[in-house]
Amino acid sequence: LYVTAGHCDEGAADYWYHKNFNQNDCGTGFAVGCIGRRAGTLLANNGSDVAMMQMADDQDSSSVYANSTPASGWWWPIQNEGACSSLGMTGAWDCGTVSDDYYTYNLLGSSDQWYYQLVGADHNGIAGVKGDSGSPIVRQANTGTAIGIASTTGGAFARFGDAANAFSISIRT
Repeated sequence: LYVTAGHCDEGAADYWYHKNFNQNDCGTGFAVGCIGRRAGTLLANNGSDVAMMQMADDQDSSSVYANSTPASGWWWPIQNEGACSSLGMTGAWDCGTVSDDYYTYNLLGSSDQWYYQLVGADHNGIAGVKGDSGSPIVRQANTGTAIGIASTTGGAFARFGDAANAFSISIRT
């Protein structure tokens, strides 16, 4: 299993697959090009921007950008503490500071078809762009402690602890 931003899964097909592949090829197994299948979501009013996806064990990876330490556990974000992210679309490792450890924010879908008020946290200084949603956010540099999942380019992020508690998951090391 892995977690990502819930809004990335909103309105998506049951299976996630790589570009230029067909969801119908995924079937009940995991064919070439298939990433995984939706297993749960917390995306709802007063919820969190989190989706849980099932994937084949052979796709499991602890790889992150730059010289960062793979996540080995999780904790709640702490205000004024350092935070770093392995940004997927940007292709970089960037750091900033947790500016709010309990933050309510609004998220509007790109097609204006849905709107949610969400609970999470906020950071300053991590320069994410559209497409970095779902990237992991960890406590300070190289601690290996997951604290969140990137949600907006403005700094809001879902708290990993909300996902861990709701889905009864832990970080695989």
